[in-house]
Amino acid sequence: STADQERGGANFGDVSAYTCGDLEEIYRLRISETQLASGSSMTPQAYSDLDALALAALLKAGDISVREVHELAVAATAKANGAFNFALDLQDRGPPPALPNGPLAGVPTLIKDINGHLEGYPIRYGSRLYEGITSPKSTHVGLGIQRAGMDVIGVSSAPEFSLEGHTANLLTGDV
Repeated sequence: STADQERGGANFGDVSAYTCGDLEEIYRLRISETQLASGSSMTPQAYSDLDALALAALLKAGDISVREVHELAVAATAKANGAFNFALDLQDRGPPPALPNGPLAGVPTLIKDINGHLEGYPIRYGSRLYEGITSPKSTHVGLGIQRAGMDVIGVSSAPEFSLEGHTANLLTGDV
């Protein structure tokens, strides 16, 4: 990508034609580009340069901690939310106590306020009608996120009842 070239990294182009083995090599190279020394702290720039698979590999290898990635994700999301108003719920519930199982173990994510609900998290469907409601149980999508081992750091906005192709609603305004 252009960003990879500007950073002096490799240009991997369109990855749709690669095999799983190719993709593993690409992610290994991307991880090596971050130049994280053992025991070193991850910078916000290094965090933003990595995708979910690269973060998962670093977490699994013990090169970074779940707490470190969680705190970076929460801080980055809070900062971006101030400018873009995309997050409904950023209550920091803390990182998982230990690295969970799953292919994306410890990787932070937001869940969309449509169908990826988790038990105890707010659900609003982008509507003021649902303010103050929490999900009584996890949905199928929410359970998949949990099985993948992801660290849910909050809920992102959605258009009211997902009726439009962009997020603008009376609950949170334009995103």
